[in-house]
Amino acid sequence: MRVPGFRRPEPSATAADHEQRGLLALSHGDYRTAEDSLRHALSLFERDDDQAGVAGVHAKLGVVAQDQGRLETAETSFRRAVTIFERLGDEARLANCLGLLGILAQDRGDHRTAEEVLRRALALEERLGHRAGIAAAHHQLAMLAQARGDLQAAETGYLRALTILEQLDDPTNLATTWSQLGILRTEQGLHADAVQLHVRALAVRIAIEVPQAAIDGDALVGLLQIMGTEAFTAEVAQILDAESTQRLMSQLNSLADRA
Repeated sequence: MRVPGFRRPEPSATAADHEQRGLLALSHGDYRTAEDSLRHALSLFERDDDQAGVAGVHAKLGVVAQDQGRLETAETSFRRAVTIFERLGDEARLANCLGLLGILAQDRGDHRTAEEVLRRALALEERLGHRAGIAAAHHQLAMLAQARGDLQAAETGYLRALTILEQLDDPTNLATTWSQLGILRTEQGLHADAVQLHVRALAVRIAIEVPQAAIDGDALVGLLQIMGTEAFTAEVAQILDAESTQRLMSQLNSLADRA
């Protein structure tokens, strides 16, 4: 029976509720709210002895810290998550967390650790048959090879990633790998190939409205200056129609004038 003038109390927020609030805040760049919500979730998961939940939140706290540049804190969180996922035998989430830890090591300039961790992640992803994870590991290992100047190994890694991403029809990650391969092609002196790769990446990134489009815009301005207008435009025209080519050239010339 309902008593007039009284409302039923709202149910208490669960650990999963706090976790989702944290993820939403993280997606909006509200790191303070994200961390507060995730720590609430962590305390509830720990209270309930939900080890999978605990590990998952540690991984997310690592992302929050990494995005803020607190790399030592991020590493501690990722390693806690890795330890728990290993104990639970959760290979899928372990592989994902190892990937995050490898990227962090790469950001810190610890390329040896990054490669060891990423190769372990790749082996797990291959055993699980998780093609998106395999592509991601190949991409990150290629970036490591590129950073140490091993351009052939980098090329092999990017092409392996692209083969999988094309099969998965994953435009967002295709754009990421096209863009990075474009940078590699520029380093190799293959400017025409670089133009086509950056144009493809730019088209996707503009369509999905992500800030990384500026990376390809800047790269194309540099290639325009290297190649000259005629040769550059001929390459762009192989990807875009005449109107789109003209519009892109106008935008790149404006960027070049402001540089």
